[in-house]
Amino acid sequence: MKKVTLFVFLLFFCMITIQAQTMNPALITVNGESELTVTPDEVAFNFSITNRESNLEKAKAKNDETIRKILAFCKQQGITDKDIKTDYVQLNTYDDYVGNVKNTVYEARQSMSVLLRNISAYDKFSSGLISNGVTQLGNIEFRSSKIKSMEEQVRLAAVKNAKTKAEAMVKELGQTIGKAYFITESNVDMPVNPMMKVMMSDAKDRESSGPTLAPGELKVNGNVTVSFELK
Repeated sequence: MKKVTLFVFLLFFCMITIQAQTMNPALITVNGESELTVTPDEVAFNFSITNRESNLEKAKAKNDETIRKILAFCKQQGITDKDIKTDYVQLNTYDDYVGNVKNTVYEARQSMSVLLRNISAYDKFSSGLISNGVTQLGNIEFRSSKIKSMEEQVRLAAVKNAKTKAEAMVKELGQTIGKAYFITESNVDMPVNPMMKVMMSDAKDRESSGPTLAPGELKVNGNVTVSFELK
């Protein structure tokens, strides 16, 4: 009877041990990193058109006329409708004092965004915006049309880096890695897009001064955490 009880106990103990090992295998956890760079090939423009008049209808009419000129210019440069967007339209009034005389001023303002997919046309396009009536050329953002495909590449490169790192570490211990137990990904770090403020100047001066663009490079970073079974 004692032998049977001991056998049952040992069997139960072995089952618990095996289960514990299955549930909590020996693991090695590492971080995998990667980075890719790409030269920007697109430029996102944000600009506004403002007109002030003593009459609201006149202010809006002037703004509308300028907008039509700018839209026509964008079409001439090959910009498609999907790459042109109106961000907002504002109609404001404020008091302007000349000495003790108060005048009511009406302001019409419209902000727009345009994506230029040919970065080599940057100088010509920015000058054309100004000469066609843009009153404020704001943040200019350099982008890449290859970012989406780079996200996948940087993710896979980070996984490969994690595996290489784990193999090198356990080799020093005389062990190998098994299958991945779990894997998590930090958000792929999108590039901090180079942006610049553009000061308004005469369009002819801008065109005659030569190239003014130095977009640099965009960086995309990937980071994963992987746990491998130890063998």
